[in-house]
Amino acid sequence: MALLFNSTGQPEPSPEIQRRLRALDHRLYLEFVPHFDKHWALKCRWKEGDRRWERVQTGSIAEAQASDIVGWLPIDCSVDEAPAYLERSLSVFSQQQGERLLFNLERWNGQAVGEQHIEQVMDELSGQKFGMDSGISGRRTRHVLA
Repeated sequence: MALLFNSTGQPEPSPEIQRRLRALDHRLYLEFVPHFDKHWALKCRWKEGDRRWERVQTGSIAEAQASDIVGWLPIDCSVDEAPAYLERSLSVFSQQQGERLLFNLERWNGQAVGEQHIEQVMDELSGQKFGMDSGISGRRTRHVLA
């Protein structure tokens, strides 16, 4: 697929993909993210009643930032390939699955974690490096707090 560029040299998404996204929901759009140069960010503008709009009204963020990234598309994604990518990157939950997730979140958030257990975990983690500079690659460690 040939890429379109604006006057500043930034890639622009296909007008056809943008049109199809707006047909699904008028708040959806694609945006090139400069520091993530091989993908488009699929963004969704905040709903009108979203309390985060207060940040725009107070000037702490620009109106152009009033959206969430809900998925990604490769930079060279064609109009025909986009639905398959979006289907893989977005999940649709049934009402029952959503209610079960909310129930579990409320249950887990309601559990008190003992101060002693928190101190023990912090002691185990102290002095360890995390992130890109950790020297650990391709390894995932799962810590379960019980």
